[in-house]
Amino acid sequence: METVKQRIEKLARDGVFGKGRFVQVVNNSEDGKAAQFASVLFFLRVDLEEEGNLKRIPIIVKVQAGEAELELMRTDLQFANEVVAYNQVLPKLGVNELGICPQMYYGLANKGENPAEDLIVLEDLRPLGFKVADDVLLDFDHVMFSMKKLGQFHGRSYKMKNSSPGVLRELGDQFSHVKLFDSKGLFEGFAYRGLKPLIDSSPADSVVSKAYAKFSDATFDEFSQSLIKPDEPFAVIIHGDFNRNNLVYSYNERNQVVSMKFLDWATTKYSNPAVDLSFFLYMNTSADLRAAHWDEFLEAYWTGVTSVEPNPGFSYNEFLKHFGQRAIWGYFITAFFLPMMLFKETLTTPELIKNMTPEECWEWGLMKGGEKVTAVTSSVARHLLDRGYLEEYVSNSK
Repeated sequence: METVKQRIEKLARDGVFGKGRFVQVVNNSEDGKAAQFASVLFFLRVDLEEEGNLKRIPIIVKVQAGEAELELMRTDLQFANEVVAYNQVLPKLGVNELGICPQMYYGLANKGENPAEDLIVLEDLRPLGFKVADDVLLDFDHVMFSMKKLGQFHGRSYKMKNSSPGVLRELGDQFSHVKLFDSKGLFEGFAYRGLKPLIDSSPADSVVSKAYAKFSDATFDEFSQSLIKPDEPFAVIIHGDFNRNNLVYSYNERNQVVSMKFLDWATTKYSNPAVDLSFFLYMNTSADLRAAHWDEFLEAYWTGVTSVEPNPGFSYNEFLKHFGQRAIWGYFITAFFLPMMLFKETLTTPELIKNMTPEECWEWGLMKGGEKVTAVTSSVARHLLDRGYLEEYVSNSK
């Protein structure tokens, strides 16, 4: 902590936080801090004096978590991607016009050469009334608002693609490829767990069995790349980790959502919109909300897209087809992360994974948390089946 404060003091004296005489760096409250899996956050306040007035600047400081995160999650490259996103890609994309990003005061990422020096300093939005939503599973209003904003964000890519397609691809090429870590069977265990009740109650040649056979025959990286590699004309700059933990909202006096910001751009890349959409919708909604409003959510997203770029290059029905072929991505990631958010005893750290054998990882994913975890993951798998997304995944040859 003291080393971090010393670095912030130097930045303040160098004018990073604006004009004024440096006074102090102090700890700030951590109220409202969301779960973090890939970095360590410090909540601080920088005090400057200018013409007899004291300026208090609340900041969030992000540093590397540890060796396990570096090894398994390549957080050195994630830090580099976040700095590139804030400094170069998002401004050129015109995302600042949407008002969905906090200010980055400072960013340094060495791509593994000296991870201990990696540092990202962001505006703390809490004094402006922004906070993480109270519930892990969001209500209708939060989801609708988020879908429209996500659509507007993706719409900026389609707008640039229509005017300067080469520039958009150049922006995407600035991000370092981060290979998703080898979970040694952990993701696969959680994913099979949700599908198993459907497999057991279906014929041997059912679409559920075929879907499981298709992704289990591939490595996790092969499976991932088949879904996230850019597919034109749909590809956009995506957020990459679009879920409640990385979103903050502000509210009016009636507690209605009026604004939101996207945080943690560490996994941003040029990819398919289904990556953001499927993860958010499966990770942050209940089975009842999905059953009642799924079509409305996708329509809200499309409204957001077309409000920025009326002609994204494909129709709504073509978008739905493309999304359906890749919706299993959201299930796969949700099956791993959602139990950890709902049931703390299933929390799985990179350090834990690093020290487990593949057999132990598989058993952990298949058994940890008991029937309540199985029920959660199975409800998402059931939705994939009922919507025809498993069949779309099986039939998609790309």
